Amino acid sequence: MLMTSVLLFIAMREFGGVERAAAGALAGLSLDWDAAFFLGQCCEIAEGGYVPLLLAGCVYFFMVVWHVEGRPYQAACMRPSCDLEFMAKIEEAQVPRVPGTAVFLNAPRNATPAGAGLAPQAQTGRSTKRLSY
Repeated sequence: MLMTSVLLFIAMREFGGVERAAAGALAGLSLDWDAAFFLGQCCEIAEGGYVPLLLAGCVYFFMVVWHVEGRPYQAACMRPSCDLEFMAKIEEAQVPRVPGTAVFLNAPRNATPAGAGLAPQAQTGRSTKRLSY
């Protein structure tokens, strides 16, 4: 709850455009109320109040690991697997395409999807063309 009061102050200042004194007064009232509640609950830690703190610590740990370890994965997903000239090379090679055979969804608008490079061979009649990209 104490953190919520601090976040309230930050949100009022940055997103609400509230003056520092007004935001501080409102967040200060909330902070006083939350601090009294927090101090009252601190006396009950020995009687089992440690369980919610332990659970909150576990949740926080998993959230931090998820956030920190997810960054390399997100960076790898955003890195284009091949350049945007991929479709131009297909047109140049005159590779026949069957409508409706594959759809690749991709988050970045300026990159070819990673799945498009999984099967870079297209068969035309008896000859097989290998697309190089």
